[in-house]
Amino acid sequence: MNLAEVSANGQITVPIAIREMLHLKEGDKILFSEKGDGEIVVNNAQKYFEKAIQNFGVGFGEGDRWLVDERR
Repeated sequence: MNLAEVSANGQITVPIAIREMLHLKEGDKILFSEKGDGEIVVNNAQKYFEKAIQNFGVGFGEGDRWLVDERR
């Protein structure tokens, strides 16, 4: 298990073990999605979309949804 602290302005530092698992490097985007049961999943956005395109038609299960920052 890895733990990260949220700063006053909402930022977190992704633990190195997670960065390595997701093959993240500086400048990469992280995708947060919510599964139907409320579980939050974190993915390397580039790798996720590459895989989704390869497996077109296979993606989120029914009831899953994107987490969108509504403030924009």
